[in-house]
Amino acid sequence: MATMTVKIEPESIAQEIVARVRPYLERSSIGDTAPEIVEDALHLEEDWWYVPVRVQPGEIRAYQYYDMLTDIEDEIKEQEHLKVLFVPAG
Repeated sequence: MATMTVKIEPESIAQEIVARVRPYLERSSIGDTAPEIVEDALHLEEDWWYVPVRVQPGEIRAYQYYDMLTDIEDEIKEQEHLKVLFVPAG
């Protein structure tokens, strides 16, 4: 019997992570703006996905922003079984 090898491209995995994470960010919008994922900087270290995000300045206080991102990380870990760490991007 022949064995089939499937090569998974890193880009397709990153796109899947973005697709799974984005709805959580969109639901947690600040005013009219949801935090935006900086897709080209997304990367995996060990078993954690580092997801750079940015929001329009002046719409939320820094501590509120970080609290919101932490809450979303916890929800994604619970619901999606993904280890995600949002990294504020400039």
